[in-house]
Amino acid sequence: MDGSTAFSFLVLGVWSLAASLAMWWARTTLEDAKLARVLALNVVLLDVMHAGLVAVVVPRSLPGAAVAFATHAAISALLVLPTPQVPSPRPAVGAAVHVVIGSALFLVLLVVAYQGWRALRKRAALVETIHMVGEIRNAQEVFRSETGGYANVSAALAANQSTNHFALYPQAPLRPGRHAFSWGVDCPKSACRLSWLVIPVLADRVVYGYSTVAGVAAAPPPATIVVDGRELTWSPPGQEWFLVTAVGDPMGDGSYTTVVGGSLWPELRIDNP
Repeated sequence: MDGSTAFSFLVLGVWSLAASLAMWWARTTLEDAKLARVLALNVVLLDVMHAGLVAVVVPRSLPGAAVAFATHAAISALLVLPTPQVPSPRPAVGAAVHVVIGSALFLVLLVVAYQGWRALRKRAALVETIHMVGEIRNAQEVFRSETGGYANVSAALAANQSTNHFALYPQAPLRPGRHAFSWGVDCPKSACRLSWLVIPVLADRVVYGYSTVAGVAAAPPPATIVVDGRELTWSPPGQEWFLVTAVGDPMGDGSYTTVVGGSLWPELRIDNP
């Protein structure tokens, strides 16, 4: 779910709750049945819009959502029907129940919107990795054209939930999380064999941490990388090679995403996107 969809859920939820409260106020305080019916029709329309949005975005949750929205709409529709002019506490009770259900639906929609925001934030951070891994790959090729070989910058190849995170730059000796770090800072000797400044990478602040290692022909990469539950395998390269990894936890919940690229294959491999 993208940010605009999450925002739509939030706007519809706020609108529905406001209409519910206004209908209750019109029915119980102003005793204006006509205004209450207009607001009730408004809420019914909002429930239909909610159900349609759920059907498109999260179809697996449609049955439960349909029951909730139908119940809410039915209570709203009851207020549309003419009622006898007999004093009765039932309209107030019905309106109170209506507002309680409307509030519950609003909270559900708020949670859905929050989850959409989290997904949007994670995808935005993932865009950083695609750009940065591409920058590092290009920088490695430039370094090779100038020196005849790739730069073995990192002390180890970092990946997955805990593999060699000490070698991630520029966070080292910390682990990547929700905060951005400046590129171009000094790298501890425990994390880097060479300075990252030896390869021309243009960057400002990054959320993910990066590692890059290089080797000679027939030498295997120095770490096991798992993508979608399977270890990456490769034939012994017939020439010099390099690998780049990006590892990050942009949500700060301990679930790390890994992006892998290099000279051994043209495309990027992503674990836990």
